[in-house]
Amino acid sequence: MKKLLVILALAGVLVGGYYWVRRNTQLSLSFLEGKKTTVRRGDLVVPITANGHIKPASVTRIKAQASGEIVEIPFDVGMMVRRGDLLIRLNEDDEQRNVDRATADLARAEVTLEQARIAERQHREVGVRLAEAKVAQAEARSRRADFEYERVRRLREEGQAGPAEFEYAECARREADALLASARAEMQQAALAIEAAVQDVRVAEENVKNARKALEDAQQRLRETRIFSPIDGMVLERPVQVGEVVLSGTKSLTGGNVLVELADVSAVYAVVNVDEADIGLVRQLAPPSAVPGPTATQAVFVPEASIDPDQLVQVEVESFPQSRFHGVIERIAPQSELNQAIATFKVWIRITSENRHELVGLLNTQAEAHFTARSVTNALLVSYDAFRKNPNGEGFGVYVPVRRPGQSREGWEFRPCRFGADNGIDVEVLDGLSEGEEVFTVLPVKTDKERRAEERAEEDD
Repeated sequence: MKKLLVILALAGVLVGGYYWVRRNTQLSLSFLEGKKTTVRRGDLVVPITANGHIKPASVTRIKAQASGEIVEIPFDVGMMVRRGDLLIRLNEDDEQRNVDRATADLARAEVTLEQARIAERQHREVGVRLAEAKVAQAEARSRRADFEYERVRRLREEGQAGPAEFEYAECARREADALLASARAEMQQAALAIEAAVQDVRVAEENVKNARKALEDAQQRLRETRIFSPIDGMVLERPVQVGEVVLSGTKSLTGGNVLVELADVSAVYAVVNVDEADIGLVRQLAPPSAVPGPTATQAVFVPEASIDPDQLVQVEVESFPQSRFHGVIERIAPQSELNQAIATFKVWIRITSENRHELVGLLNTQAEAHFTARSVTNALLVSYDAFRKNPNGEGFGVYVPVRRPGQSREGWEFRPCRFGADNGIDVEVLDGLSEGEEVFTVLPVKTDKERRAEERAEEDD
């Protein structure tokens, strides 16, 4: 009984092995036949894709004009702010003391100026008049001394006055002349004192100007301890914390600390890099205002209803695989940049679809733009997988099936063709093929028997 069971088991294994070998032989023979496709007619759309990131309209980096310790930060990253909102407040104590000191300096300078003006009026209105009075008095005394001297001289000549009396008259005349010269010198001194007083007034006025400017600067620095938002936007980054000491952006050698980065999200853009081979077609799709050159204009917001549908660009965002966005080309860079050794042009696409608000909180995320560059209707098409380079190195073509005498299976031969546009799936055929013809996408694999037969045929030839 056991021998019978062993014999039946061996028979089952042999039968199963036979069918397994038969089935796998058929599969292998099917693989050897290759794959074919048919030339057909259809429409061909040639897209251009470009990768980039979602960006805001602009980014503003805020620095402090004053130095000091941060005591208040009302807003955090991701929060929206309005123009004029307080962003950061610094400790005001030091700047307030500077304001008080500058105020006192200005008051002293104004007092000094008033004293200089009083001194000028005193020299002009009092000093000069006193000098003029002294000159007048000295001139009168000089004339009286001259008169007395002449009278005594005549009396002496007549013998009615003695030598002593004449000597006294002469001394009196000399004294009067000296007093007159002194009075005239004082007159000149008074004029010079006026000029000096005028200069003192000018110096005092400059000191007042400098003190007032110092006070204005101190007041400005005090105001700068409160930093306000210059735009409506979203807090993109805030790299500082309460308690940190920051440096002035205008007085520090390092340029100061960036306190806040604000993103203007009133418009959202897909900024993509377009290959230089495709930028010409993209420029044709763009509005004239976006193309660099004489037609370029300042970017303005355009309602979606007024946008030409042919100018819309489809945008896919990695964070929203199920959503579709679209926009319009607003700006094209006038020169290329090297991106991984490939020359590309930056293109700014303003998102105009109604769901654009979904991208406000996803800045710098990956985006892919799809430009419809051109299309061909009712064209003769063949699968891109059939596209081959000519074995002799000249041009391109396809492999078509042929049946040669004495061969058990179809063979193939290369047929040169002329091609047009392609989208990576299909290729437009301009010449060399007809509708309905079959071409190979995967060439058949020759068996060892077929290869030996070919080799013998070549040797016989």
